[in-house]
Amino acid sequence: MMTSPKPERILIVEDDDLVARLLALRLEKLGYSIVARLSSAEEALARIVELNPDVILMDIVLAGDMDGIEAARQIRQKLDIPLIFLTAHTNRERLDRAFETSPIAYLHKPIKERELELTVELALLRHRSDRQACADRQELEHLVAERTAELTASNRLMQRILDEQKATQSALQHFRSALDYSADSIFLIERASMRFIDVNQTACERLGYSREEMLKMGPHDITPYFNQTMLEQRFDEIINSPPHSGVIETFHQCKTGEVFPVDVRLRATGPEGRSVMVAIARDITERKEHEAAQKNALVREVHHRIKNHLQGIVGLLHQQRRDSGACNLMLEGIIAKISTVATVHGLRGKTLEEGIDLMEMISAISSAVNDLIPSRFAARINSTLDLPTDISRNESVPLALAINELLVNARKFSSGQVDIKLSGDREKTAIHIVNPTSEPVQPIGASGLKLVKALLQTEGMAFSYEHGADCFRAEIILTTPVIRT
Repeated sequence: MMTSPKPERILIVEDDDLVARLLALRLEKLGYSIVARLSSAEEALARIVELNPDVILMDIVLAGDMDGIEAARQIRQKLDIPLIFLTAHTNRERLDRAFETSPIAYLHKPIKERELELTVELALLRHRSDRQACADRQELEHLVAERTAELTASNRLMQRILDEQKATQSALQHFRSALDYSADSIFLIERASMRFIDVNQTACERLGYSREEMLKMGPHDITPYFNQTMLEQRFDEIINSPPHSGVIETFHQCKTGEVFPVDVRLRATGPEGRSVMVAIARDITERKEHEAAQKNALVREVHHRIKNHLQGIVGLLHQQRRDSGACNLMLEGIIAKISTVATVHGLRGKTLEEGIDLMEMISAISSAVNDLIPSRFAARINSTLDLPTDISRNESVPLALAINELLVNARKFSSGQVDIKLSGDREKTAIHIVNPTSEPVQPIGASGLKLVKALLQTEGMAFSYEHGADCFRAEIILTTPVIRT
């Protein structure tokens, strides 16, 4: 009589009891077994070996002295269990820490049932696939090591017995076929000379060299970030320390100059003094691109959420502004600043590029100020720049706040058209803001002027202004590193 397979066992670590119960109900409905619902990282660490689940659902932010990220890190050091992070929102620092634990996936609260089902299924499938791939690779390493030992022994006998030489040549031919059909690049490196003594066809094709060219080279010739001394030290560590194997994540450089990431597994073999290093290199370009895409998607989502939260705050302040006439002036300034920060986060979330288009940023700020302080004179923007100017993301917020402060005051005190002019080039760009005034009074308060100066007091930004009898002129000069060239 056949028995049905046991359901996969899932551990839930979530300090919100309602969320934990809801997750448990949904997962049990999907056919999974819930081994436990724990509310703290400390409890999870204490019971993880005992529970030994197939999958862990871990909230990033947990009650207690330890968060979910640290718990995940410690668990990964002990056990190979796929982990899915649960999060409602988090900052960039937490995201960077979370990436270091290599989670299978992330689920953002509130969690949809279909999303939960697919994520858990994919986590289990990927973990099984990774385990199988690891087993296959270990088997291949073992096979290569065995065949390399046979090759070394045969080479010593070839000079003595002709019959054994012919047998060895036949074995080498079979070995060559096996190596050449491998999807990974395989190299045999003689430690004494630090030269390749054999390579498979995959290595030749991926690097763009012929076999004859490769046999005149060494590993330092194709690893741009490791010189020969560094590689010799690493090889000696592996040769002298059981189990005589190791892993290097580095880059290989093709004959054309192209550089691509690789995961290189090393195993030392051969008698002492005549060690041979077997190196199996796997191109991990797709994996790195996937990791980068996932990270960028999360960063964009963070900017989008920040923008939405700030816009919600602006809405509440607008309501307060309508109800508090005496505080309108102060609230207008607060609303303008928050709107500007929301605008910058919105622009950051639109693109994965490191820069923000200056013209687009100024247009967005001008539009927001116009909505806040209506006037029959809309700000006029004119640009003589030949190419778009990109602003460093790190400096975009202080620059945007300074421009906002100047435009808000221009709208309040201007007696006519406010002109914004952009000029210069990609190395030096000038922003001119000119607004006419009907009275010879300073159209920007001392505190506002102090704020603008403070915001622009950094390398790559210079501020100056001139106040005449009938107009106020402000000039902001941008250079590198604020301008991205």
